[in-house]
This record gives sequence, C-alpha cells and structure tokens, in this order.
Amino acid sequence: MKSNFDRLKSLFGAKSLVTLIMAAAPTLGWSATFPLTVKEKLVKAGQGLELDTLVIAPDQSQDEALPVVVMSHGFLLNQTFYREILTQIAQEGFVVIAPQAYAPGGLPFGKPTTTVEANKLSKAVRWFEGNLEDLVQQKVDFTKLALIAHSRGSKVAWTMVRDNLLDPSALVAIDPVDGTQDGSGRVTGDVKLNVPT
Repeated sequence: MKSNFDRLKSLFGAKSLVTLIMAAAPTLGWSATFPLTVKEKLVKAGQGLELDTLVIAPDQSQDEALPVVVMSHGFLLNQTFYREILTQIAQEGFVVIAPQAYAPGGLPFGKPTTTVEANKLSKAVRWFEGNLEDLVQQKVDFTKLALIAHSRGSKVAWTMVRDNLLDPSALVAIDPVDGTQDGSGRVTGDVKLNVPT
C-alpha cells in the first residue's frame, strides 16, 4: 500500500492541484466524494485581523467539522488569481482561507520579508481559528490543517513550519522557491515534516 507521501510524489505531474490536495485528504482525515456548491467572502482586515482574506467554503451544512486549507500566494500575486482552483478545493468539502500578505503587483521593492510574511499569515490563521465558524456558518477543524503555497508563498509556508508558527497535517508546495534576495536565509534544508507511512 502506498503512503500518502508516495501518492503525493507520484501526482506531482498531475493536471490539477485538486488532485494533489485530495491525495493529501487522508492525512487530514477527510474523504469527500461529492462536489458541493460553495460561497465566497472577502473578509477585510480589521478587528484583530491584519490581512484581507478570501474565504471559500461549502454552502451546505455538513455533519462533521470540515478541514481547513490555507493558501499562501506567490510573489506580487493577488490571492484572487487562485480563485478557480480554490473553489474546486472547497467544492470537495474543505474550507479555504487565502490571506493577502501585501498589496499585489507593482515593483518588488518594499515588500515584507518572508519571515515577516510568515508571522502575519500565521496570525491571520490564529484569528480565523476563533472566527471562521461564525463566518462560514459551518463547523471547522483546525487540527486538520493543510497549507497550499505557490512560488515565494512556499518559502513562507516552510518558514511557518520551521518556526513552529503552524503545524499543518499536509503541505503542498507548487513551484517553490527559496531565494535569499529579501535578506532571509534558506529554509528548506532544516525543515522536518512528519510524513505518515
């Protein structure tokens, strides 16, 4: 029998991120077999939340608490660029939160370091731990947390894991980079994940 890690490795050539996250679903203790209708909400910063955040969740109430997927966007990108794929993930029974770490676009100067970004993103996740159920009118389970990250967002995700800011059950890094241009060191060499077999 293949481990979840082996399934993920074999799927890296897959056509869809949904395939990747669904391969990680057993790690999260979830086995959705249905496409659900979803609702989308842009939660503006304020009342303790520092980052505007796109939230996409199943519209129908479920009997069990739903796992949570956090998206860490790529450099200079808007979290809404991922709307289509994040909607597909939510249709499979996940609650998706996609914080905007900084204003998208523009020049690559004056953006936060990956360490600053990791701290802000983890604070946003902590804020949602206390507020997400009220926002989506659905039970959620943050012990079944997955991180999806693209490009520089992958370095942010690795930083959160390395610095024990978040403890995800699964991490999917798409086209990850580990540059040092922002003054931060490399993170991938010393990150250890507990991969179930």
